[in-house]
Amino acid sequence: MRTELVRYDGGAPSFTVTVVEFAGAIEPLLGLSGLVAKVMASRVEAERIKATAARDRQQHERAMTGMRQQATAADRHSRRMYQAKKAEIAAAERADVRRGEIELSRLERDFDAALCAIKVEGAVRRHEADRRFATEMHRIDSALQAEMARLADRRRRDQQSFALARQRLRLAEKARSDIGKAMSEATRMMRGRSRFAEIAALTVPALSQAMAAVVTRQQDGTVAVLDALCLPQRPMGGGKQSRG
Repeated sequence: MRTELVRYDGGAPSFTVTVVEFAGAIEPLLGLSGLVAKVMASRVEAERIKATAARDRQQHERAMTGMRQQATAADRHSRRMYQAKKAEIAAAERADVRRGEIELSRLERDFDAALCAIKVEGAVRRHEADRRFATEMHRIDSALQAEMARLADRRRRDQQSFALARQRLRLAEKARSDIGKAMSEATRMMRGRSRFAEIAALTVPALSQAMAAVVTRQQDGTVAVLDALCLPQRPMGGGKQSRG
């Protein structure tokens, strides 16, 4: 006898252990054990109803064949009993078919509802995954744009700083060259006169160093001159100081 997967307690279907075990076995594959168990039980119950109806029809046909064989030898009373039994069997068969159609229709509706629920849940999951992906991509793109803007601003400031430094270096080199030439000429002219030679030897290098500091380090002129004059000067080349 075929094992039933759905039993009816008080007119309501209930799943047997076989259905629960089958649903638990396919749960890791689909992730929807409750809905899948309901769908699979509906399919199995529909097949069982069809098989039961076919078996009942075969039994009825065999019964009718036997009764027809007996009818030829039966009397009128037996014929009336045969007709009544035949009508009773036909009515029972029609009732069974009607009940089977109603149950099958109910199971088909349950199956459609379960399938619709599966589709809706899948669409919700896809929508949620798409939303999370779009949010993450927007966050990454915003962070990348901010980082690129920060790097561009930093590179622009560095380029400006490098350009300003190069310009200052060129100006400082030019100023130092011009100062050196001017101081060399002043030293030559002052050393041509004996009374200015000692003053030129002491002041010209200090003034040259102070002017170079003003140009290259943006130092205040007065402070640069005082710093230069306070530094120890080298004695004049090789001469002995006269005694007083």
